[in-house]
Amino acid sequence: MLNIFIVAKYTYRELLKSKILLNVVIVGVFLSLLSFVAAEFTFGVPERVAIDFGLGISSVSSIIIAIFMGVGLMKNEMESRTLYMVLAKPIKRYEFLLGKFFGLQLILFLNVFIMSVLTLFYYFFLGGIFSKVIIYAVFYIFLEASLILLVAIFFSLISNAVLSVIFTLSFYVSSYAIAEVQNMIQAESNIILSFVVKLLYYVLPDLGKLNVKQFVIYQQDLPMDFFIKTLSYSFIYFLILLIISSMIFEKKNLD
Repeated sequence: MLNIFIVAKYTYRELLKSKILLNVVIVGVFLSLLSFVAAEFTFGVPERVAIDFGLGISSVSSIIIAIFMGVGLMKNEMESRTLYMVLAKPIKRYEFLLGKFFGLQLILFLNVFIMSVLTLFYYFFLGGIFSKVIIYAVFYIFLEASLILLVAIFFSLISNAVLSVIFTLSFYVSSYAIAEVQNMIQAESNIILSFVVKLLYYVLPDLGKLNVKQFVIYQQDLPMDFFIKTLSYSFIYFLILLIISSMIFEKKNLD
């Protein structure tokens, strides 16, 4: 655990020195202003538009950061020779991988936090009322981005950077669409296609379950059993991906 903590701390500090968070703040302010402008052109419920737009932007920006940080993980470490120096010390490969993942997660957390603060500022400025469901929505944005980060790391271990980005984006889009596709295919008579779609349904996570913006917009309570099920579902998927990625990294030729 100490080795994992040290790697995570190093990763977090290195990324803080970069301009990634500065870019997040600039983009966040700009998009929040767009959210404010969009809300001003609506009638009756501008605060709902602001929170919907803001949470959507927070989610998209977090996903983009997660993809490019995850894909660049191995490439950047190998180019800077940091990977070889670290692994030359008494540290196991899976400890290094977990440490990098948790360090990148901290950056994701800061991104979600900054974007959420800006979103809530405009939301309350326009007369929005606080609800604990907003906290759940922000948490789910972070959870979804963390999952995509892990997927990007997984693909970066088995392919090059360009293909990893393509695969991760495809994974993200498919995870949202697969539930609807399965419902449509059930009405078809193509057995092979139905089997493939059903297989993908069980392999890919249903990221639509992590999108709870409608609960925020319509000020509905989030059922506790829904929260427990989605959290358990995400934790299992996290665990499976971490184990598979660690096994691949253990066998990967780094020469």
